[in-house]
Amino acid sequence: MRIIRHIPSRVLFNTIFVSVNILMASTRYSLSRSVQPILKRPRFSSSPRFAPKALLKSYPCPLWSSSFSFCLQTLHHSTSPYLSSSSSSFSSCSSFSPPSMASSFTVDDSIGSNPLLQDFDFPPFDIVEAKHVRPGIRALLKKVESDLDELEKTVEPSWPKLVEPLEKIVDRLTVVWGMVNHLKAVKDSAELRAAIEEVQPEKVKFQLRLGQSKPIYNAFKAIKESPDWQSLSEARKRIVDAQIKEAVLNGVSLEDDKREQFNKIQQELERLSHKFSENVLDATKK
Repeated sequence: MRIIRHIPSRVLFNTIFVSVNILMASTRYSLSRSVQPILKRPRFSSSPRFAPKALLKSYPCPLWSSSFSFCLQTLHHSTSPYLSSSSSSFSSCSSFSPPSMASSFTVDDSIGSNPLLQDFDFPPFDIVEAKHVRPGIRALLKKVESDLDELEKTVEPSWPKLVEPLEKIVDRLTVVWGMVNHLKAVKDSAELRAAIEEVQPEKVKFQLRLGQSKPIYNAFKAIKESPDWQSLSEARKRIVDAQIKEAVLNGVSLEDDKREQFNKIQQELERLSHKFSENVLDATKK
């Protein structure tokens, strides 16, 4: 306690602030994916970073909002079209696996070998570098934008046709972006900062487009207005309600001019928030 009293209050505050932010970033990442580890895992000398898929599998938790990054409890039996036919077999997490990103990209070798685009069980922090951020994030955004286009064209107001494909679109971007920002927090560099700053507006633009998607919003509303609404579990009702509310807060109901103004404000808020976090990090280095 005596040592703490002699530390300048500003330095102490900045140290605590950065520590809490790093802890929150790690927590957000751990919540965004539910990992089921095996208890007895053999050693793999040939590939220490990646364990075989048959022995270790990662399952994304429902939706992307931090409020709903939890595993669903055992779902109720129902014949509702809004529940998947295999719902009775769900014990904790959704049973669909994250899409294989490595096989999804038909690009040149430099992009294909980018660790951010590999189908990993655990983030390969040790091999990700600043040079991977720009091409990796842009290729990933191109892929999820294409997937969103397809979903909007074929969307149906049902759980397997709406929520599950939507989760697959969002999960990968959430994990990769969280991994990049975690590296910036613990292994900061000018090159990494510049790369993140350059692609951040593109990432925010996609998030705004997703949050303001009329087909997705209308599909969630159709689920709630359906006579089968009462057949859904409480967990699924909460998720649907939250997505409708989140879409409204993201500006889905705004007129074109108001939405454009809203998007500009959101971009500026993201830029200022990013700059503030960098300033706090710099203050702890002095």
